[in-house]
Amino acid sequence: MDTKIKIKFIKSKNSKLTDLNSNKIFLCNPSIKISSIQFKLRNMLHLAQDQALFININNKIPQQDNTIGDLYYMYKSKDECLHIIYFEEHTFGG
Repeated sequence: MDTKIKIKFIKSKNSKLTDLNSNKIFLCNPSIKISSIQFKLRNMLHLAQDQALFININNKIPQQDNTIGDLYYMYKSKDECLHIIYFEEHTFGG
């Protein structure tokens, strides 16, 4: 049986996106790629296709082919969760 990775999604301080309850913990299979997590996060935030979503972990933007398990073992925090910070970037004069 695979051990599930605990994830917390935390909205960046300057972001205007919806605030997902950062106290809520999501469980994820460690073999899932961060690109899949980003896709699911986009759906949870109800973003349109033309809205950009960025994530960082430990002040680094992860490569899309990284697995959650790899990122967890590199960047887990003291609370044994992987903290994923999400934000939008204003472009085109936004």
